Amino acid sequence: MESIVPYLSDCFLATLSEDEIRSGISEIFKTALIAGGSLWKDVSLKGGMCVDEGVILDIIKNKAKIVNRDYFDAGERHILNLGHTIGHAIESCSFNRRSACISHGDAVAAGLICELYLSVELLGFPKKEAEESIAFIRHLFSPVADSCFHYASLLPFLLQDKKNKKGELIFSLLKSPGEPVLNVKCDEKQIKESLKYYQKVYKKKAE
Repeated sequence: MESIVPYLSDCFLATLSEDEIRSGISEIFKTALIAGGSLWKDVSLKGGMCVDEGVILDIIKNKAKIVNRDYFDAGERHILNLGHTIGHAIESCSFNRRSACISHGDAVAAGLICELYLSVELLGFPKKEAEESIAFIRHLFSPVADSCFHYASLLPFLLQDKKNKKGELIFSLLKSPGEPVLNVKCDEKQIKESLKYYQKVYKKKAE
């Protein structure tokens, strides 16, 4: 059944754990990147302080517009999958291992780093802006266990992604903030490079 209207009250944020708040931030950051414009500027300036009622309301409105234009998830709505192609694979892989289960938000944050890298390499996303975005994610989110970053372990889950066509791995990426691109084909080498890049990002942080 289609919802009539979302109800927003920031009082419920106080009931959430720090991990759940962080998970929400990864979704806020993703949606702001897709929206671009003033929403992206606002969220990127606020950084980790972006969880306020005004920002959340803008995020909900933005996502609702996209969903309403593609209610049955047949095309445009796939842009909301930014960070989720690799993110979902990491999350599912971690559940298989059980000893290192990763939250949805942590997995999406890792996926965003990988997919921003792919956006730079394949679509010319501005490198400086990508690095600033990745620095924001790295500051808030701890690294995902290396065991969840083996391509062979992730591949079965990548192959299950709803966007795939004729066995090809399809991503939703960005040409720039506010300029999402659907149906981007990525091969094994490119995905492996994005996973290596993620590990390099956190290696630098440790140093």
